[in-house]
Amino acid sequence: MNASEEMDDLPESLLDRVRYLQNGIVAQATDGAMSEEAYALLRRELMNDPRTKDLLPDLVRTNRHPMAVRGDLQRLSPSWQPRREHIWKSFGPLLDRLEDAAVAPADEHVAETLASFDPEGVHRAWAKALDRRTQDPEGAVTAARSLLETVCKRILDEAGVP
Repeated sequence: MNASEEMDDLPESLLDRVRYLQNGIVAQATDGAMSEEAYALLRRELMNDPRTKDLLPDLVRTNRHPMAVRGDLQRLSPSWQPRREHIWKSFGPLLDRLEDAAVAPADEHVAETLASFDPEGVHRAWAKALDRRTQDPEGAVTAARSLLETVCKRILDEAGVP
């Protein structure tokens, strides 16, 4: 498969894109390969996405090229199995968050996100609603409605309007 075909075959959902990156890095660490284009695209997307950037493994954050990832992993261990385990452990928290977000009710997520009521929290809640619109349109509408209601209620409460 050439690089163009691989780019066309990238999964659409955020969770599947993270899994794809993890599997590509496992391949890279065990004498396989991941295309530079796919790695660079996924790395850039995940580093710029507020839902993923905080939990993106350091291995991905610090290495711009898949060969650099391989070098870091070879320094970690000469054996494949410890490298694989390190990758799986590094991606665990991010995958856990994305898997939990796929099944968690929107109201709970919005309430947690808006606890600090800062622009980034509102943006994260909105991004989650947008992410769900193709796979779960009703859930996306519910999330957007909950976000709007929560923001309006918070503004009215702070203004002292009953």
